[in-house]
Amino acid sequence: MNRGISLFVLDTNIFIEAHRRYYARDICPGFWECLIHLALAEKLQSIERVREEILEPDKLVKWAHQAPEELFVSTTEQPVIEAYAQMLAWVQKNSQFRFDAKEEFARVADGWVAASATVHDAV
Repeated sequence: MNRGISLFVLDTNIFIEAHRRYYARDICPGFWECLIHLALAEKLQSIERVREEILEPDKLVKWAHQAPEELFVSTTEQPVIEAYAQMLAWVQKNSQFRFDAKEEFARVADGWVAASATVHDAV
């Protein structure tokens, strides 16, 4: 990985919002090609849990299946798991967060994105 350039870790929302609002694949294929190009250049990535979430919206399924493995990295590395566990414990012990928000944090990919970014010194 090129440490001279920041690595960016993308969450589910960037894919879904781009697809639904501004950069639909049939209108702006260059956006989607750029994501793949930057992933192959090791300048951006996401995680497999985000891939699972974007397999749900209709037209993103084909694109997600065809995306290179460099774009969706695993969160099964022990340091990522430990970082996620620390974040989850912090969320759970803070009373400022509603119970349903805590449940959502534990269920969706966002916490894992943050843990992966933390471990890989990414943005």
